[in-house]
Amino acid sequence: MMSFQLFGAVLSGGKSSRMGSDKALLPWANSNFLHSAIHLIKPFCKKVIICSANPNHDIDGEIRIHDIVPSHGPVSGIISALSFFSEYPVLIVACDMPFLSKMVIIELCKNYHSKYDAIVFVEQGEREPLCSIYNPTSLLKFQKSFDSGVYKLQEILNGMDVKYVMLKRNFNNFSESYFRNVNTMDDYKQLIEKYYE
Repeated sequence: MMSFQLFGAVLSGGKSSRMGSDKALLPWANSNFLHSAIHLIKPFCKKVIICSANPNHDIDGEIRIHDIVPSHGPVSGIISALSFFSEYPVLIVACDMPFLSKMVIIELCKNYHSKYDAIVFVEQGEREPLCSIYNPTSLLKFQKSFDSGVYKLQEILNGMDVKYVMLKRNFNNFSESYFRNVNTMDDYKQLIEKYYE
């Protein structure tokens, strides 16, 4: 049982330009990437929303919101989710990380603290801001960065008070990166060939 109220947002509003089709709707785990991401984080969150302008991402019983600051990739989705939930911490996940697991989310939640702007994984020296918890205080930091012309998520993190959670590659005996994302059709085909054929 978690000692804090957590809300969730799945980012699926990307253009999928390198994929050539909507990757949120690509088949995965008896469903698709979007449904799988929602199913993963729902047990941890009081409410989950979908951040996307695409009506094809509508799911019965789920709220889908448009970006309030469009055209800046995942940062637009994060700002929109933080604004929507306003006073609560928000678990942000991208829809295209099929290897994320319950154990990874548990580890993130175990490291939660309200005094930080964000709780962010680090794997092999790389920050993973698209599977992170953002506190309400981070919204002002995002807005200040936008006002200063800084739109890249990794750069915005540099101006935040962040708790970094180190995750070893073999965490929970899994040899792949939990944060591996799928950007191209070749990525997707390799994924299917390795795990479903």
